[in-house]
Amino acid sequence: MCNVCWKEYGAPKIENASVHNAANLIAEVYKYTSTGGNLHCQIDDWNIEDEYWEKYENWLEGIGYTDIHEQVNAEKACFDAMKILSLEERASALALHDGFWEPEYALYAGVVVREKDVVRYDFGGNDDKRPSHQMD
Repeated sequence: MCNVCWKEYGAPKIENASVHNAANLIAEVYKYTSTGGNLHCQIDDWNIEDEYWEKYENWLEGIGYTDIHEQVNAEKACFDAMKILSLEERASALALHDGFWEPEYALYAGVVVREKDVVRYDFGGNDDKRPSHQMD
């Protein structure tokens, strides 16, 4: 987490499906390691300029630090998603993941929608798993 780094990039808050997707994939990487794993240089140290994505484009193929297949798949997906973003979008995705800004929109089934328009269900422990507002 590097709030100062985000501010050095102008504290962008770009909100689109690609940014939300990248933020979700960053979270996937951190499920396996608290240091960003094989993407530590990029997502943990905030080295997000193009050169860091171009330089390591084929690097994950010959993977370095882990044999955990699921982790490597998460890292590759994250790398591919971040690589195609602009610098400001990368900073936005990392900052969104780190909680430096609150999105107005959310990604649901690949579509970005306003958070306030999302219908949430409270299952409230009902045995039949119906939404609690549903009438019999």
